[in-house]
Amino acid sequence: MDLNTDRDRFQYWYSEPIEILLKNEHTGFAVMTLTLPILERYLRHKLNIPPSAKLTPDFHAELARLIPEFQRVPTLEFWSNYRHGLLHQATVQGH
Repeated sequence: MDLNTDRDRFQYWYSEPIEILLKNEHTGFAVMTLTLPILERYLRHKLNIPPSAKLTPDFHAELARLIPEFQRVPTLEFWSNYRHGLLHQATVQGH
Protein backbone atom coordinates (compact mmCIF):
# COMPACT_ATOMS: atom_id res chain seq x y z
CA MET A 1 0.00 0.00 0.00
CA ASP A 2 1.27 3.45 -0.92
CA LEU A 3 0.81 5.75 2.07
CA ASN A 4 1.52 8.82 -0.03
CA THR A 5 -2.12 9.50 -0.77
CA ASP A 6 -4.82 10.66 1.65
CA ARG A 7 -7.10 7.84 0.51
CA ASP A 8 -4.48 5.16 1.21
CA ARG A 9 -3.63 6.60 4.62
CA PHE A 10 -7.31 6.78 5.53
CA GLN A 11 -7.83 3.18 4.43
CA TYR A 12 -4.78 1.91 6.30
CA TRP A 13 -5.14 3.98 9.48
CA TYR A 14 -8.93 4.03 9.88
CA SER A 15 -11.01 1.87 7.54
CA GLU A 16 -9.14 -1.39 7.97
CA PRO A 17 -8.85 -1.19 11.78
CA ILE A 18 -12.54 -0.26 12.09
CA GLU A 19 -13.53 -3.17 9.82
CA ILE A 20 -11.58 -5.50 12.11
CA LEU A 21 -13.35 -4.07 15.17
CA LEU A 22 -16.77 -4.50 13.57
CA LYS A 23 -16.28 -8.27 13.56
CA ASN A 24 -16.58 -8.27 17.35
CA GLU A 25 -20.05 -7.60 18.77
CA HIS A 26 -18.60 -5.87 21.84
CA THR A 27 -16.75 -3.08 20.02
CA GLY A 28 -19.65 -0.77 19.16
CA PHE A 29 -18.67 1.84 21.73
CA ALA A 30 -15.05 1.88 20.54
CA VAL A 31 -16.14 2.10 16.90
CA MET A 32 -18.43 5.01 17.70
CA THR A 33 -15.69 6.94 19.51
CA LEU A 34 -13.42 6.43 16.49
CA THR A 35 -15.88 7.17 13.71
CA LEU A 36 -17.88 10.15 14.97
CA PRO A 37 -14.86 12.52 15.15
CA ILE A 38 -13.92 11.43 11.61
CA LEU A 39 -17.49 12.11 10.49
CA GLU A 40 -17.44 15.54 12.12
CA ARG A 41 -14.20 16.45 10.40
CA TYR A 42 -15.53 15.23 7.06
CA LEU A 43 -18.76 17.22 7.40
CA ARG A 44 -16.92 20.35 8.55
CA HIS A 45 -14.75 20.13 5.44
CA LYS A 46 -17.70 19.38 3.15
CA LEU A 47 -19.76 22.27 4.54
CA ASN A 48 -16.84 24.70 4.96
CA ILE A 49 -17.23 24.97 8.73
CA PRO A 50 -13.91 26.00 10.33
CA PRO A 51 -12.57 23.68 13.06
CA SER A 52 -13.04 26.32 15.77
CA ALA A 53 -16.55 27.37 14.65
CA LYS A 54 -19.77 26.11 16.17
CA LEU A 55 -21.61 23.47 14.21
CA THR A 56 -24.31 24.84 11.96
CA PRO A 57 -27.87 23.70 11.24
CA ASP A 58 -26.52 22.49 7.88
CA PHE A 59 -24.17 20.16 9.74
CA HIS A 60 -27.05 18.60 11.66
CA ALA A 61 -29.19 18.32 8.52
CA GLU A 62 -26.38 16.57 6.67
CA LEU A 63 -25.75 14.27 9.63
CA ALA A 64 -29.42 13.25 9.59
CA ARG A 65 -29.28 12.74 5.83
CA LEU A 66 -26.23 10.48 6.08
CA ILE A 67 -27.48 8.54 9.11
CA PRO A 68 -31.27 8.27 8.83
CA GLU A 69 -31.58 7.12 12.47
CA PHE A 70 -30.69 10.69 13.44
CA GLN A 71 -33.93 11.87 11.86
CA ARG A 72 -35.72 10.45 14.91
CA VAL A 73 -33.60 12.26 17.51
CA PRO A 74 -32.50 15.88 17.78
CA THR A 75 -28.97 15.78 16.33
CA LEU A 76 -27.97 18.99 18.11
CA GLU A 77 -28.77 17.43 21.48
CA PHE A 78 -27.12 14.13 20.58
CA TRP A 79 -23.98 15.80 19.24
CA SER A 80 -23.68 18.07 22.27
CA ASN A 81 -24.09 15.15 24.69
CA TYR A 82 -21.70 13.01 22.66
CA ARG A 83 -18.97 15.65 22.26
CA HIS A 84 -19.08 17.22 25.69
CA GLY A 85 -20.21 14.27 27.72
CA LEU A 86 -19.02 11.03 26.26
CA LEU A 87 -15.99 12.00 24.21
CA HIS A 88 -14.48 14.53 26.60
CA GLN A 89 -15.49 13.02 29.94
CA ALA A 90 -15.17 9.29 29.23
CA THR A 91 -11.43 9.43 28.75
CA VAL A 92 -8.85 7.74 30.88
CA GLN A 93 -7.56 10.19 33.47
CA GLY A 94 -3.94 10.03 34.61
CA HIS A 95 -3.23 10.09 38.35
